[in-house]
Amino acid sequence: MVTNKAKVTRELHWENDNIFKIDDVTFVVEAGDGLYNAISEEQTFVIGKSRRQLETIQGLDFRNPVKRVFDLGIYKGGSVMFYHKLFSPEKIVAVDIDNKPVEPLDAYISANGLDRTIRTYYGVDQSDPDAMGEILRKETEGQFFDLVVDDASHLLKETRASFNMLLPHVAPGGYYIIEDWGWAHWEGEHWQGKGGPWPNEPPLSNLVFELTMLLASRPFVVESIFLLPAYAVIKRGTEALDRKSGQFDISNSCLNRGKQVQFLD
Repeated sequence: MVTNKAKVTRELHWENDNIFKIDDVTFVVEAGDGLYNAISEEQTFVIGKSRRQLETIQGLDFRNPVKRVFDLGIYKGGSVMFYHKLFSPEKIVAVDIDNKPVEPLDAYISANGLDRTIRTYYGVDQSDPDAMGEILRKETEGQFFDLVVDDASHLLKETRASFNMLLPHVAPGGYYIIEDWGWAHWEGEHWQGKGGPWPNEPPLSNLVFELTMLLASRPFVVESIFLLPAYAVIKRGTEALDRKSGQFDISNSCLNRGKQVQFLD
């Protein structure tokens, strides 16, 4: 996954496995309670991704330079800053269901004149076709995204809905990453005891099963899939998809000899 003419060459300067810098910004890597309790500050941003996840993104073999990024899940603001510093894209569109803006992120955007480059939308449900459709109409400008990262709800219905809306907007050779797809299968009492954190929700891994079927059924829609325990990295194929909202549906795009697919509940 790391041989490519458009491979990112910017370095992540690691102090240890939990702290690194790019240019003038320090990133603090957190997980679990540490992530929930940590606070981003001016020039220092909390990011909820492991070193392995971050280096996976750094090593992706993009077909073209990364000019446009869509980030689902702003949270502490660290991911938006990471994509900005790593790729120096022309535009980052970021959405979050929380209505409260991330003040250090907004302050950095304002202080550095990045209002047209980094576009943040708060109070947006990733599965809302009207809200997401309006953002896409405003921000795509006829262009495709080279990278989409979904670190939002981690729930099947919501994640599938935004995947259906956004995959047609991913450039050939670009990537769509779904984070924490395996939460229903992780070890530990938090994840396995009493049905886990979302006992009434079906596993997000159902979407990964659909993706594997889509890969086999329509390999020019999805070129490849690479899995880590917390990352599903989908590389976009060359087949054009209708970019009108609601036209693509992964569940209707997979072939199974006419038989109904049985999913985990």
